[in-house]
Amino acid sequence: MEFTSDPVVVSINCILRQPVSSYSLEGIIYKVPEPLRSMNSEAYTPTAISIGPFHSGRKDLKANSLKPIYLRHFLNLAHLSVNTIVETVQTLEQRARCCYTEFIEMSSDEFVELLVFDACFVVMHLISWQYPNLAAPNAANLWQSWNEIFHDLMLLENQLPFFLLQFLYNLFGPSQPLLEHKSFIQIVQDYISVNKYPSVLFAGIKQLSMDYNYHVNHFIDLVRMSKNHIVSNEMMIPYTVWPPSATELHECGVIFKTWTHIEFNDQDGCLRLPSINIGNKFEKHVRNIIAYEQHHIDIELWNDVTNFALFMTSLVQTDQDVKLLIEGGIIENYFGSIKEITQLFNNLCKHTYVGVNYYSSHCQKMKDYCKHRRHRWMTSLRRNYFSTPWLSASTIAAILLLALTLVQTILAPPNVTELHECSVIFTTGYDIEFNQGGCLQLPLININDDFEKRVRNIIAYEQCYIDIEPMNSVTNFAVFMKCLVQTDQDMKLLIEGGIIQNSFGSIKEVTQLFNNLGKHICHEINFYGSDCKKMIDYCKRRRHRWMTSLLRNYFSMSWLYASSIAAIFLLALTLI
Repeated sequence: MEFTSDPVVVSINCILRQPVSSYSLEGIIYKVPEPLRSMNSEAYTPTAISIGPFHSGRKDLKANSLKPIYLRHFLNLAHLSVNTIVETVQTLEQRARCCYTEFIEMSSDEFVELLVFDACFVVMHLISWQYPNLAAPNAANLWQSWNEIFHDLMLLENQLPFFLLQFLYNLFGPSQPLLEHKSFIQIVQDYISVNKYPSVLFAGIKQLSMDYNYHVNHFIDLVRMSKNHIVSNEMMIPYTVWPPSATELHECGVIFKTWTHIEFNDQDGCLRLPSINIGNKFEKHVRNIIAYEQHHIDIELWNDVTNFALFMTSLVQTDQDVKLLIEGGIIENYFGSIKEITQLFNNLCKHTYVGVNYYSSHCQKMKDYCKHRRHRWMTSLRRNYFSTPWLSASTIAAILLLALTLVQTILAPPNVTELHECSVIFTTGYDIEFNQGGCLQLPLININDDFEKRVRNIIAYEQCYIDIEPMNSVTNFAVFMKCLVQTDQDMKLLIEGGIIQNSFGSIKEVTQLFNNLGKHICHEINFYGSDCKKMIDYCKRRRHRWMTSLLRNYFSMSWLYASSIAAIFLLALTLI
């Protein structure tokens, strides 16, 4: 070998002799790319438990203390020794290690120990959820953490290879007759679908048979499989087309309706969209699937959620777009203000790429539909001049007499203001109740300095019992009032109606109190669901809005009453 003293040569040779951290080309479990993480690092980080090597060793995750308990319980129920389970996992170690794209800086013993604790925990946790009588007795008081554990198990960086979980389940199954006809993949599907995973991501899933077990990479992959999209030749447009904004579509007369998938009919101008329930964990779940799909952008069938998210990002550009989708029943808001939802969609797809736009053909139809001026003209004409019988009469009178003023109907969000505009009256009573006569009964609420403190503490207590129906009355009431009160005008109407007695501060401060009160909480059942449905149906009947508009605009004061009678009399004389 040629000897040299050149320091550059020596340095390069030294580097080349060092072992290189390998990157597994066969990997299926990835670290989230840094550009995506920078948008919202909390969406990819576990808060209760670490599963797998990427977040192992964190002492702040309280549910990690459950792992020894669950392992002991697993071994006792399966009649297995520690030696048996370790030897079993050791045979799978190399295959499991290759599943991670990042180099695992753990010795063989350390990695096997991690897999034993984490895999046994996941399998035992899912079995305990499906069959509570098999749960570890001394872990029963920790069930309050299960909601957070579920969300952590759906993080991309918190995954174990599915084949490992399946192998341990097969070891456990023969000892329990309950599991004889229940496959592991069925338990996982039930677990995901029941735990309020966003329906738009996990809706209409068919139960996969046991034959699929070895084709599933991990939990995120299972969700991705449930959304596989069939790409037709019609979708293969050689350029990327995304939809106009909801506001632009609305201005062209497009109506929004809920459906199982995205579809635009250019004959009737109807855009059908899946219903989107936006809660506190929505962004976290969507971002993790997108991060997984970003590693497969060259595979057409792997980008369904990324496609959907990009479609919605194009559809939602402003607060007005969100408001229209909420009014159309497309978005159900359990997250926060309209502005927060707008920001969520605006940031959701930054630093992402999609290979094939599944919705290109529908987007092109929407673009073409909006290019026809007659749609915009007819929509403007209908909404500005013929949206109600009174506006129609006023328009005709203006044409004939060149005297009457046009009246326009302004759509309001589903809140106190909208109820008020539909002639709903507010009265105090013992409980929340809405009758068909247009009367909403609400308890008297005295807002003082201690109000928020007391309510928040009761809600915090109720959050420990979200599965027990009678235990969530205050939580339900807080969420109901949060939906009812969106603006200062809503609060003003409730104060004027005697529902709220304000000893706290300004109207704006009380509004902010209610807007923030229902954030970051879960509730299984809406106690007031039937009354909410009655209110929605009541507001859908146009005659209530028309009669209210007529009374307030033309008959609310004596001089308006006289002017309206005179105008009608003049119109009658003109027609004669």
